Amino acid sequence: MLKLRQRIQVDDMIFFMKEKFNRYFKENLRDWSLDFGVDVPEIKLVTGFRASVDVDDVLAKNIKQVERWHLAFLDGNPQAYWVEYLEKHYDYHESDMRATTFLDLLEGMRANGFNSKHPVLVADLGAYDLGFRYFRFDGCHRTCCAKHLGIKRIPAIVFRVT
Repeated sequence: MLKLRQRIQVDDMIFFMKEKFNRYFKENLRDWSLDFGVDVPEIKLVTGFRASVDVDDVLAKNIKQVERWHLAFLDGNPQAYWVEYLEKHYDYHESDMRATTFLDLLEGMRANGFNSKHPVLVADLGAYDLGFRYFRFDGCHRTCCAKHLGIKRIPAIVFRVT
């Protein structure tokens, strides 16, 4: 009986996380498609598996913005990241906290490498001809820190979609 209860709890958690990831993915996909003026069909995450993925492939969906905001910030040029990204979405206190956390993440990764316990989340949209393969919906800052530090491949959970 105990094993059955544990199994149900594990299955419930997997279902909960899958539904949470699906909501987060759909929100990110909707926002991205509006920002870039791209029509995308209804897409849903199906299954995920752990993989090692190329950093450049993970950043490809919005590389120009990432270079202008995130990577420039890590290179010591904070203006565009602050004005065009943070101030657009957050108040001053939240913006300051996010910028500080981003720099702390970089220093932690510089000292310890990429923490494989926190893989980035991507959906494999290669079949949709959007100009990139992976749609990153969690892990932009981690991926940017890896890129800045010269790390070529990072751990990810890659989701198949329908």
